[in-house]
Amino acid sequence: MKLVQITQISNDENLIHNCDLLVCGCGYEERCLSFVSRNLDGIHNISSKVVLSYKSPQIPELDEHRQFFSKFGFKEYQIDKPQEVTQALKDIFKGLTKAKKVKIVIDYSSMDRQWYSRILLFFDKYRDSSMLNVVCYFTYSVPVIQNESFDRIFSVTGVEALQGFSSISIPDKPTALIVGLGNDIKALAALKYFADIDYIHYFYTDNTYVQSLDEKYKSLFFRCPPEMIHKYSLKNMVTVFNTLCDIYKSIKDNYRLVLISCGPKPFTLMSLLFAQIYGVDVWYMKSNLGNHYVEKKSLGENITYAIDYLGI
Repeated sequence: MKLVQITQISNDENLIHNCDLLVCGCGYEERCLSFVSRNLDGIHNISSKVVLSYKSPQIPELDEHRQFFSKFGFKEYQIDKPQEVTQALKDIFKGLTKAKKVKIVIDYSSMDRQWYSRILLFFDKYRDSSMLNVVCYFTYSVPVIQNESFDRIFSVTGVEALQGFSSISIPDKPTALIVGLGNDIKALAALKYFADIDYIHYFYTDNTYVQSLDEKYKSLFFRCPPEMIHKYSLKNMVTVFNTLCDIYKSIKDNYRLVLISCGPKPFTLMSLLFAQIYGVDVWYMKSNLGNHYVEKKSLGENITYAIDYLGI
């Protein structure tokens, strides 16, 4: 399918109205239930409801959340490896009622980036001429971290290329980086992996639920020229996309550009869309969070993108 437009939705109160397919992520966070809980009145009207859930680690919270989705008629796909997301989508689309215009809502709040990156790759490769227009609404529930031990247990274990978003050719230009800093100071220490890269643009959010990001990254920003530091609002992510495009166009002749996002997810998703359009490589920092339960509740606010595709 051909991606033709990305917009940010400011009012998503009626997001599930006339929805053909709802895809949710089931994890360990209470936040994974928030979207469905806020839309209970309309959930029963959606004929196709699926949930992608983690296979492990098996903890009581995960089992409780699975039961929640089961109660509301969601078909569950347990995911162990990223390629299983692609297979699940193939299965889902086989059973989807064909129509000229299809509306899909995806709550990726509790999905791994390798899951929602696979969803983007699936739509990029999907071919069905009967679907003239598919609109995917990616919605993200802004979290509040309840567990203060997060900083203590979190650590970065390495850097890898993201499957489907990286080339295998040997670069013939020096590397420039765009880094989404996220909200954890330990990601800063992981930048040691890029000590030999001089050209780096940094993005970070001014979102109020993350405290003192300016203070956290003061030592980093002190060494950078102002034009390499980009502070953005989660409520205005289209501007971020335009800035990414401007950076790419200004350096593409002299540098190979690589993107790496430490969060938050709306920035990661937007950077993946940008990378998909321009063929930019994406790396990610591996962490140990898969071995830990980090409690996150919903702040009650959502960041939602509408992504329009044309069938080919």
